[in-house]
Amino acid sequence: MSEMIYGLRYANLTSSNVPIVYHEDYFSLLPFFCKALEINQSRLLTTKEVSDVVFSKSLLPSAPPFYWNSSVIEFFEKIRDSAETWSNDRANHFKKIYLSRSRAGRRPPLEEALEDLLKSKGFQIVHAESLTIEQQVHVFS
Repeated sequence: MSEMIYGLRYANLTSSNVPIVYHEDYFSLLPFFCKALEINQSRLLTTKEVSDVVFSKSLLPSAPPFYWNSSVIEFFEKIRDSAETWSNDRANHFKKIYLSRSRAGRRPPLEEALEDLLKSKGFQIVHAESLTIEQQVHVFS
């Protein structure tokens, strides 16, 4: 995801009719990010769709740095601000969260006991895979 959105930050620097070629969107995140960044989704083309196309010019953003500079932070603030708003009651519910892996293959040992302890301390247990990307943005922001 970070590689995808890092590259999309540059899409608005190009003409609005320049295509954006991507390999895969395994988690269907592109519609959300395009909406948040005001990128016309009709610009999106898969590598399969352009496998026989010869481009005379292209922009290939380098991999993102492993630190968050001000432009990356501004980008994520724009994403956060563009997400649909949940009700205030629900948003306030997520003051202390624990991101559970109990439904994933990378579940830590004794996670169930840890979750019980955290619940007793007022934590909300969150399973990211059961939330939409917009809901995840709200929970984690």
